[in-house]
Amino acid sequence: MTRLFLIGLFAASFLLASCDKDDDKEDIVIEDIEVMDIDDYAELYFPDAKPVEGLGMYVIITDEGSGDPVKDGDLLYTYYVGKLLDKNPVEATKFDSTYARAHPDSIATQAKVLSFQLDLKAKDDDGKERVRQFIDGWYRGFSQLKLGSKAVFLIPDSLAYGDTRRGIIPPNAALMFEVDLLKIK
Repeated sequence: MTRLFLIGLFAASFLLASCDKDDDKEDIVIEDIEVMDIDDYAELYFPDAKPVEGLGMYVIITDEGSGDPVKDGDLLYTYYVGKLLDKNPVEATKFDSTYARAHPDSIATQAKVLSFQLDLKAKDDDGKERVRQFIDGWYRGFSQLKLGSKAVFLIPDSLAYGDTRRGIIPPNAALMFEVDLLKIK
């Protein structure tokens, strides 16, 4: 029995040692999705939109809302969909969302409300960058809204992830967020 085991162990070792691992490896490459320039995208799909002065981002309000304006430090509750500027707004590549299909064959959707504190202070009192939960453009966009607003944010890479890749988001990509501000505390 021991002899059979040793022969099997030797054979398995020989087989493993003779495998050329480099030939079997597949390179995993994330191809960059080509995205449009933020100003070209705004001009094409939101021709009346104007950039927020000094930020280079666009806040396109699709429903004004009728509640109080947002203030720094408020706790906000929202639905959102994050997309790349690679196609028209309806067909653009989605990279994140609070909406999730209940079942792939179902038309019904479930949505999870996101809550976060509006934090407009990018640097602390010593001038050091602060670590915040979301990209700067997210906070800047919400600061332009009031309760009940629905809007589209077009955020330049300088207020997003810059030259860093994040999953399917390529480096230097401008982003689009469709948001629905549900509640302010």
